[in-house]
Amino acid sequence: MLALTPDATQMIEQILERSDIPDGAGIRIATTETSSDGNSAGAATHLEMFIAPEPEVADQVIENAGARVFVDDRLADLLDDKQLDAAVDGEQVQFRLDDQA
Repeated sequence: MLALTPDATQMIEQILERSDIPDGAGIRIATTETSSDGNSAGAATHLEMFIAPEPEVADQVIENAGARVFVDDRLADLLDDKQLDAAVDGEQVQFRLDDQA
């Protein structure tokens, strides 16, 4: 299962504590396909993270000290041996995936 570092847990918790974020919301990690020519042939798959009001039905839900992460079921196996880390760069939070130690 995807692990959260203490820094990622803290950053996600702070994001979700904002007054405009509904209770039960979380950070969702999902896939998107993009294509430069508008068709699915040659489309690239990318990971995206966004605030979701609730998990999708088949999402893997990870909860850690107030941080909630919803992992798209298509990614659960791919991220099983990874950990999500976070760092602050100026006024932005940058997340990255690393191998679990």
